[in-house]
Amino acid sequence: MDVKENPVRRTTPFPFEDYIAVQQVISNLTGLEQAIAPGNAHGVGIGFRMVNGRLTDQVVVRLYVFRKLPKKLLSRSSLLSSDVDGIPIDIVESDIPFAQTGINTEWTRPLKMGYSAAHVSVGAGTMGAVVEDVNSPGSQYLLSCSHVLAPPRAPGNAIRQPSRVDDFGPPRQIATLEKFTEVKLGVQVNHVDAALARLFPGMLADNDLGKLGRLSPLNILRPGMAEGQHLRVAKLGRTTGYTEGIIDDWHCNERITVDTPEGPCTAWFEEQLSVAPDGWPTFSEAGDSGSIVVELKPNGRAIGMVIAGTFGRSIVTPIYKVLKVQGLGPHDHWEVRFI
Repeated sequence: MDVKENPVRRTTPFPFEDYIAVQQVISNLTGLEQAIAPGNAHGVGIGFRMVNGRLTDQVVVRLYVFRKLPKKLLSRSSLLSSDVDGIPIDIVESDIPFAQTGINTEWTRPLKMGYSAAHVSVGAGTMGAVVEDVNSPGSQYLLSCSHVLAPPRAPGNAIRQPSRVDDFGPPRQIATLEKFTEVKLGVQVNHVDAALARLFPGMLADNDLGKLGRLSPLNILRPGMAEGQHLRVAKLGRTTGYTEGIIDDWHCNERITVDTPEGPCTAWFEEQLSVAPDGWPTFSEAGDSGSIVVELKPNGRAIGMVIAGTFGRSIVTPIYKVLKVQGLGPHDHWEVRFI
């Protein structure tokens, strides 16, 4: 069967000085979360203009809205200018991404990254990577999202594999929650949704992601290394397994929906990556949160970790933010590396 080239695919980087200019524009937009929360818009970022399903080289401020309406249906107060400080605005229709909990669902020993695992009270999530404390080599932790391993106000700290919805028997515990970032709800700013669970002694784990290769502590995305490029990436997750995508926004500020004991709430995240599916129906679905996103070979760099998604795009935290967290609380500071 002939395979048509996906129209989204593109590898040409845009000029780095343009990226810096747009980043400065977004940094200067004070009170952004309050400004976009009440209306149709729910996120903003830096990326490329899309025309007829194709990414162009034009750098724009991407404004994410629930529904893209013709100007004749908008009130005068709802109309936007065509640019911000000279940088064009592109309106992108998208739902709010969901923090993804609930095809790798089976029991696995040694532990395989990209497979099902979660806190005992969480429906489903994905094991991201096995890491060790930089200051205490040999200590092994499971890395995934905070909403997967440390859900708000959930009792206990036991982590099971596979996740609860994938195994109806007694909990098969593999680790104990030890460190996590608290996801702040409302308009408070979040940068990282991550957690570490200490693996039980003797629990073997493998960072081999199959066709994506093995995660390496020396081969990761670092700040400023690849901004402004249409990097092609892939991930291995609990629900959708192996999928490929392309980074279409390098500085995404976005509201995501998070499940809480009181029901779904929203949380505001800044400085994230947005990934669009590239030749696949979707990049991630419910249960894929925690998946490590890797640049396609030959580079094979670890790029980030999936924290949320919708049918059309996924939100990914840059990997350097996940591996080194500098919070102020007793449980939200660490520096780890892939084993």
